[in-house]
Parts: sequence; C-alpha cells; structure tokens
Amino acid sequence: MSGPRTLAWVAAVLALTGCDGGGTRACPAIAWGNGLTVELAGARPPEEGRSVQVSCPGACRPEALEGTPSGSIREGVAPLVGDRATVSFLMETPDEVHVAVLDPDGAVLAELTADPEWVLVGGSAECGGPHEATVTVPAP
Repeated sequence: MSGPRTLAWVAAVLALTGCDGGGTRACPAIAWGNGLTVELAGARPPEEGRSVQVSCPGACRPEALEGTPSGSIREGVAPLVGDRATVSFLMETPDEVHVAVLDPDGAVLAELTADPEWVLVGGSAECGGPHEATVTVPAP
C-alpha cells in the first residue's frame, strides 16, 4: 500500500481504536477518597484534644485524615483543628452520617445525624471521581 490508500487505512485504524463498540467511554481503574468536613457552629471555647467521630447507619469505612493516631483511623475519629475536622470515605458517599463531637476524654459534647450533599470535585459524571461534603454540628 502506498499513497492515498495507506493514508485512508491509517485514518480508519486510528478512528476505530478510539471506539469501544458500545458507544461508552472506558474509565481508568483508579480509586479516590471523598472528603467529609465537619464544622462546629456557634461560639465554642477552644479546647485541645477534642475530636469528631463519624459513623453510618449502614456499612461504611470512614478514615480520619491529618494528624490522627493510627488506632483511631478504623473508628472514623478525627481531631478537631480549630472548629473543623475532615474524614475520608474511600469510594463511598454515604446518604446518611452520624457525627459526634467528643471531648478529650471521649464524652459526647454534641451529636447530629445528617444527609450530606456530596458535590463532585474531580473526575467526571460518567466515570465518577472525588466528592466533598460539609456537615455543620450546631452548638449544644
């Protein structure tokens, strides 16, 4: 083959390699974390050692981020930094979460059950990607 036929053949091969036959897009096989930020509303005196614990009525695997002792990660406990804490869910966006604000001794100061509004912040609607949501716990 030479000339126009070769060019046409190469163009056809290139055009067909971009198709998967079903008209759907192939998504990369990657995982991501979805970040849930817990904010405390109202004026609360600063206190060292406070934390939040996040759980779900159904099965979920919250993982604490930044500065968390390794034993706490499995429990979904994250330290409060100022008036907020962040917990990550690997490939999960739970419809409902239970949040408890804990004092340094583990006593519950305030709690809330909420339906987070997850917002896609990366990836695509077709393939998914990381989401973020914020839950605000009112002052007791």
